[in-house]
Amino acid sequence: MSRYREEPQDLVDRVLALERRLTTLENNPQTGNTTIDTGTLKIKDATGSVRVQIGLLSDGTYGIEVKETGQDIFHQVPYIFSSTIDTFQSTTSVSFTDLATVGPVQLVPIRSTGRVLVMVSSQVQWPSNAYSSGPVTQGGYVTISASGANTITTAQGSVKLLPMHLWSWGLSGGIQFSNTSTMMSTSAAVFSGLNAGDTTFTVKYSSPGGGTTEFGRRNLTIFAL
Repeated sequence: MSRYREEPQDLVDRVLALERRLTTLENNPQTGNTTIDTGTLKIKDATGSVRVQIGLLSDGTYGIEVKETGQDIFHQVPYIFSSTIDTFQSTTSVSFTDLATVGPVQLVPIRSTGRVLVMVSSQVQWPSNAYSSGPVTQGGYVTISASGANTITTAQGSVKLLPMHLWSWGLSGGIQFSNTSTMMSTSAAVFSGLNAGDTTFTVKYSSPGGGTTEFGRRNLTIFAL
């Protein structure tokens, strides 16, 4: 008799469990998606060690932290931001300035680490100059400025970041000739000690010789470390 009294109890429990599962599916109809309201999702390896953390991290920001194989220290997966302008435009300004199409410009949320890796590149060229025996200085400089949670002037940016194409020449004996040149220049540097918060980075240009210098295929890529 006890066996028959217990079985209906088992059946009731199973029906209730099935009802709970159905209710969960109704509340989360997208099969394959998992949602957590707060906290951190942790993924462990076969030994039970946490290798990946997703969500609220130890520094108070949201993101992904990973322990690589053979390491016991988490590193945050960097956020990557990039912008590009293909158009060729020129300047004769010796000081850093904007081109007709400003930028590239990129908004970056600086993390609590206060560190970013900035990479800038541009094709730098000048058209054939008038016949001259020199001395002549030609070329172009490229750097960045920043505003928002952080202020970086072009002078400060140039201390670390100055992709360039520059040459000076002169001829004796009154010999004259014209020349033209083009190249792709790239520079990268880590900026640290920054304030956390939205910061707008803008690429700036100059022609140190004061002649007409063209810039094109301009790229700005920033890794928030």
